[in-house]
Amino acid sequence: MSTSRRRWRHRQGTSREWTEAELVLLERYYLDMTWRELQARHFPHRTPAAIQCMAHKLGLKKWELKVQEKQPWSEEELGLVARYYPALKAPEIRRRLLPHRSVLAIRHPPSARRPGSSA
Repeated sequence: MSTSRRRWRHRQGTSREWTEAELVLLERYYLDMTWRELQARHFPHRTPAAIQCMAHKLGLKKWELKVQEKQPWSEEELGLVARYYPALKAPEIRRRLLPHRSVLAIRHPPSARRPGSSA
């Protein structure tokens, strides 16, 4: 048996059961973070594929919240992003201030007043 095949079999056999705390974290942050962000911040011992698989088993879906139509940004929303983006990350801004906006929309607002700019 080749060395690479032995390594693969060894890695395959080292999977761990998910703890209740891990499942709670996954349910809490799944919509707000990418699989790679989840892996880096909360599950460094899990692969993005394992995270995705467990989310599927739990019935979690990335696009669970359907966007009906693109709503134009209000000046107030743009102001919130401009004010808080330097201090808070986009998922936190979404959770606290703009739950109806996606993380990507917060990272890339449709105005010259982009996060981090001095305008």
